[in-house]
Amino acid sequence: MRKMVLRSMVVLAASSTGLFALFGPHASISSFNSGSNDEVCVYCHTPHNSRNNLGPIPLWNKPATDLELTNGFTMYGAAASNVEGETLAGTVTSQQPQSMTLACLSCHDGVSAMNSVINAPGSGRVNATDGIIIGEIDPKPIRNDVAVTIGKGGNLADDHPLSIEYIEGRASLKPTSTVISGDGWYRANTIGDLLRNGKVECVSCHDPHGTPYGLYTRQQRSGSKLCLGCHNK
Repeated sequence: MRKMVLRSMVVLAASSTGLFALFGPHASISSFNSGSNDEVCVYCHTPHNSRNNLGPIPLWNKPATDLELTNGFTMYGAAASNVEGETLAGTVTSQQPQSMTLACLSCHDGVSAMNSVINAPGSGRVNATDGIIIGEIDPKPIRNDVAVTIGKGGNLADDHPLSIEYIEGRASLKPTSTVISGDGWYRANTIGDLLRNGKVECVSCHDPHGTPYGLYTRQQRSGSKLCLGCHNK
């Protein structure tokens, strides 16, 4: 009976979260870190002592960054941090990144170490305040290239707007009910499925557990298909 229950739990987890579909650069994250732990999932998730203030992010294992604690991100359209940013299209970014984007910025802000976690593998290694470095201590990002450092030290003003409301018609945005499932989009039936609380976040264009396309994009970039999924140009 116990074996049957365990098998059912594994099947349910795999089908509901897509966790076991992990592939791409994140699947080999431990190879970036000489001397670090080779458990792939632990760099983002932990079964115990996780953060519980990031909404739908499951069992998050990354500590809050200095930029997050100080509200130090500069948003698209904003002249300085701690303010909302209004774009030329009349849409408004949040004052600071929201939960799912904050999760991505735990590594991609150009400041945080990729191997900084709250709960390292094994017992008795929890530090919810400062985090723990697995392997060699390195205050800089393990990889400091364009694919990894998106926030560039907290500056999101030169990237696609994040944590921004999606308003149909603004910036030629299509209706959220637009069906995209038949056009090669990964794990999304409509534009609405790409949004989180009505806003565009990192996960609107990327799936961190891997996609058939490069850089984890939900749609291929050739022919601007990724952009044209939402923008009617």
